[in-house]
Amino acid sequence: MKPRGPKPKYEVPTLGQYAVYRLFDHMGGLLYIGVTRSFKSRMHTHAASQTWRREIDESQITVEWFDNMQDAAERERSAIWAELPKHNKSGKPGQRKAPKFNPAPALVSLDFSKMTDNEVEDWANQNMAK
Repeated sequence: MKPRGPKPKYEVPTLGQYAVYRLFDHMGGLLYIGVTRSFKSRMHTHAASQTWRREIDESQITVEWFDNMQDAAERERSAIWAELPKHNKSGKPGQRKAPKFNPAPALVSLDFSKMTDNEVEDWANQNMAK
């Protein structure tokens, strides 16, 4: 039976096409690194299906945005390898060869839940201009 209660709100704007995201617990421990094209949808999937969902501290979610899936996937693989998140099941050392390192273009670490839609839009316009 699924737990009942209010659904978490993930108000992270789509600033790029592909997101590499990190989920942390309230102590700053890295829980999971993932890649997705639909960040909001993926967060709802985690909230609905993962046994460790209650460990996630929404105020500490970080997101890196990429223009293509290849760069995002390379970044995800290298981050899992280097950072060893608690709940990732694949991509850790010993499971396969080390991935190529692809430095991230920008790391976004904001508590979007405390920002209004206008503040998020203003931030995106100022910081994500190409």
